[in-house]
Amino acid sequence: MAQPAAAAVTGPPSVLASYSFEDTVATGPDTFAIWQGARHVATGQGSVSLSGGFHVSGYRSVEIKDVAGDGDFPELQGYFPVRTAGRLFFHFAFLTTDPKEELNVALAGPSYFQMKKDGIAFWLGTREGWLVHVTDSIPKKLFPVEAFVWYAVDAAYEVAAGTYALTIRREGQAAPLVALRDQPNSTRQAGSAIDKFSFVGSPYEDGSNVVYYVDDVVIGTDESVTQLPFVAPGRRKLFVDLFGEYQKQLFERPRCLPVTSPEDVGLGPSDLAALGRDGLLELAQRLLGGERVDPEKVEGPARPRWRQVFAAIGEWSAGCQALDRRDLPGALARFEKAAAAVPEARIFGLSAVLALAGLAQAALMLLVIRLL
Repeated sequence: MAQPAAAAVTGPPSVLASYSFEDTVATGPDTFAIWQGARHVATGQGSVSLSGGFHVSGYRSVEIKDVAGDGDFPELQGYFPVRTAGRLFFHFAFLTTDPKEELNVALAGPSYFQMKKDGIAFWLGTREGWLVHVTDSIPKKLFPVEAFVWYAVDAAYEVAAGTYALTIRREGQAAPLVALRDQPNSTRQAGSAIDKFSFVGSPYEDGSNVVYYVDDVVIGTDESVTQLPFVAPGRRKLFVDLFGEYQKQLFERPRCLPVTSPEDVGLGPSDLAALGRDGLLELAQRLLGGERVDPEKVEGPARPRWRQVFAAIGEWSAGCQALDRRDLPGALARFEKAAAAVPEARIFGLSAVLALAGLAQAALMLLVIRLL
């Protein structure tokens, strides 16, 4: 039932709870609990786990993966001292791999996640590709959500009035996408207390195959908790900018570019959604992390496509290792093979350019030595 997945960080008095997900500690009634669906955890279905694949700060976030029709739902639920008066500030960042799959985020009180006083006070979720908030029992659209984009959410909840302000920012954009004030809470109940938060998939309909990531969760009584820096490492710079930086290092030592998004290896949003349905998304992440995977063992409805892409990623990874060993001809051959298999994967072709540049540098140095 409860599994260790994150770290609660002690902060100044205004911070009631803070989770950066960098360390693994025991869960408990005063911190948070993980509900993964006890009947199905062993089969690898719905889960809540630490992930290094996507993050805003540090090097980890929490991945929440739901599976439609499995009879359960994964949930990250956190607790803090009950608030019956004053203001409370709720900050977090999230990224989803498929906006059409449902996810839900809520603040609630002693009556738990029910539509009543001291129940759900703040409710945010995705519905058919849109981000919505539930105010006065009515889901209202905010904006269409993009896949693989971090959004920073700041909610300021007035307990006595039963209202909240909501600000949401997209990574890479200075102006907020949402800036609302004086919104009635989910049930339009003044004085509705709160003492917990929840990040979950589809708890009511059990119809979601969502895979999403949460980072930098902070609950506090001071507005300063909403002023955290919003920087998504590896995602704020354009791919061509990263390539330019690595070009400067060519004369020191050629090396592979980092993968900054799934599109770098030819996987678009529809591919990732299909990988999730086939149960292969985690395998793809491990492969991108350098783990060796035999493509012939990959199963699923789109098996030929995944075998081709996974084999190409494997060739590219082997080419990167050859590049590290200064085996430039071997690296070039691997990169060219990967690029031929998946032409839309930009990182394969650019890696071949790096290997060619290294070969040209070596040839130039040899020519200089001969002339001397």
